[in-house]
Amino acid sequence: FAADGTAPFRAALKAARPGLARAFRDAMTALDRRLTA
Repeated sequence: FAADGTAPFRAALKAARPGLARAFRDAMTALDRRLTA
């Protein structure tokens, strides 16, 4: 099943608190800046 791996991931994102989501987004932004710099 292709959706087998994405379903738990989506559930985890839904259960994640907004603060955790923001921290993850900030980390991705920092990584993106480092790669593009």
